[in-house]
Amino acid sequence: MKVQKTALFGEVPSPESLDELFALFHELPPEQTRVRVWRGQGNIDWPVHSTAYRRLELNRATVNEKDVIMYEKRLLVQATHRGYRSLGGRDLSDQELLVRLRHHGAATRLVDATRSAITALWFAVAGQVRATGVLMGMHCHYLGGYEGQPESHSYDELVGLAKDKDYPLTWEPMTISPRIAAQHSQLLFSQLSKAPSGSLELPRESGSTLIIALTPALKAAARAVLVEVYDIRAVTLFPDLDGFCDANACSVDIGDMYRW
Repeated sequence: MKVQKTALFGEVPSPESLDELFALFHELPPEQTRVRVWRGQGNIDWPVHSTAYRRLELNRATVNEKDVIMYEKRLLVQATHRGYRSLGGRDLSDQELLVRLRHHGAATRLVDATRSAITALWFAVAGQVRATGVLMGMHCHYLGGYEGQPESHSYDELVGLAKDKDYPLTWEPMTISPRIAAQHSQLLFSQLSKAPSGSLELPRESGSTLIIALTPALKAAARAVLVEVYDIRAVTLFPDLDGFCDANACSVDIGDMYRW
């Protein structure tokens, strides 16, 4: 398999076929489990930044941990004042409210990921067709957090849990919309990293994070297979009204709504 040298991640495997790509998914690491949390990005030159970091970058030369904490605390206060903390007859925890806000497009420290390599692959190949994409899988043994459990931490407790950790925390968000279930959503959270790879801390131990380069040619081949074989496409990954309308926006090819 070819190896590609990258500015952010060093030397990473660059499969030339879907068989080579899926072989990387199926490979059994020394930890004796294939369970990873996955994230796909359309361009391998994009640092892994949270939306909160990118928003703060708009009017700051540098962004630090205190900036992010102050920003998210203000966001929680404003959202609570507008009644968004209440859902289904109960008040959401700070963490649940951040999830709800992120789900609807607000910038937070939470970084979207998934428990499904196939879903992450879609997000890596769906756009930026002329750029090399990246698929990253963080092995569960090198992450904090869990899946399939309710979350009730306060914001200060969340910040405390992430402090001084050189790896991200992760949890499965509550299913507040069909797209969270469809995307096998998992969220990542960390203190602000200063690593070249971005503001999200990635596990640093050898073998902990699988980084895969996806050439434009492989992206095109993978996208076709995802749509035609697995029915993975925008309208199935975003099975709500907002997703349906986005899939039928003026900039989207009409043919994308159909497989044949």
